[in-house]
Amino acid sequence: MAEGMQGGIAGAMGAAAAGAGATAAGMGEVVAAAEAGRFSISPQAADQLIGALQNLQDGLMGQRRNLGLTAQETPLGTSPIGLAIGHKNARMGAGDPDSLQARHAELEAMVPQLIEALQKATANYRASDEDGAAGITGTRG
Repeated sequence: MAEGMQGGIAGAMGAAAAGAGATAAGMGEVVAAAEAGRFSISPQAADQLIGALQNLQDGLMGQRRNLGLTAQETPLGTSPIGLAIGHKNARMGAGDPDSLQARHAELEAMVPQLIEALQKATANYRASDEDGAAGITGTRG
């Protein structure tokens, strides 16, 4: 039963942290592609995504004050297993590089970069659009 509790609480925090880590990695790929000119997006689509990202950023900032709760040890008694589970829960909340708090900080740092990348991708879109129009009209240099 104690193992199930450990997997349940720490496992849930670990899964949330892993999901946040995968999201941050995906965001990093979008940033790199936009910077390299391999990603473009229409201004209308970018505006919608930027609005969603700003909402995400607001939500992340609001959650920050509650993250301290994830660093608390779960009070499961004084038995060796209870202490071990409580310690592992606290570590998954804030003590590990892959903890929920560490991944949350990664996401918070990545959102402004992604917004900037979407703005760059919009510029890529406009440049491609203008180049295509110039090819059609025969005004390309």
